[in-house]
Amino acid sequence: LLYNIGSAADRLQLEREALAAFEEYVQRLPDAPNRREVDGRVRVLRQHMEAEREAAAAREAQRAAAADDA
Repeated sequence: LLYNIGSAADRLQLEREALAAFEEYVQRLPDAPNRREVDGRVRVLRQHMEAEREAAAAREAQRAAAADDA
C-alpha cells in the first residue's frame, strides 16, 4: 500500500507525500524486490526538492535585493 501511495503521489507531483510514503515503505520492507527502483526514486525526489528550495531561496534573495534598491 505504501508503495502505491508513493507512486500515486509521485505521479501527481506531490513530492513530499511521495517521499514520505517511499521512505516508510523501505523502512518497513527493507528487502523489497523493487528496493533499487524505490531508492532511485527517493534520490531523485530529494534532489528535486533541494533544487526547488534553492530556487525559492534565490527568488527570495532577489526580492530582498530589489526591495533594498527601491
